Amino acid sequence: MEIILYGLFFIVGYLVHAAYTYVLGLGVSAVSYKQVMEDCILVIANTYERQISLNEGWYMTLHQKGFEREEIDRLRTKDKIELESTMDLLVTNLISISPQRFRNLLEFSDWKTANIEVTKIIKRRSKT
Repeated sequence: MEIILYGLFFIVGYLVHAAYTYVLGLGVSAVSYKQVMEDCILVIANTYERQISLNEGWYMTLHQKGFEREEIDRLRTKDKIELESTMDLLVTNLISISPQRFRNLLEFSDWKTANIEVTKIIKRRSKT
């Protein structure tokens, strides 16, 4: 009789340990995934800001070389549209490659909402 009881304790202990390990692993994975996605979106936002700075330098160079203002404005509009669509594509691809079970952790769905999320992340990290 005792051997059955010991066997039952072993099986129950193994099942509790497996469930505990699974839940703990899932929690660690979720926290790590959220942190990695925040870092990725910050890198994308940094790239966006650098590209805007480079473009502005290019526009100043064109102005100094004698290009007309309307031509520079046309280039500026075209570059802005291209940059926004590229950033939207990057964020959409980032979301599409993420595992389905972790997608609800993301607080953005496109570049506009990701940009808002970047502001929140920077404010939250600057407090700590």
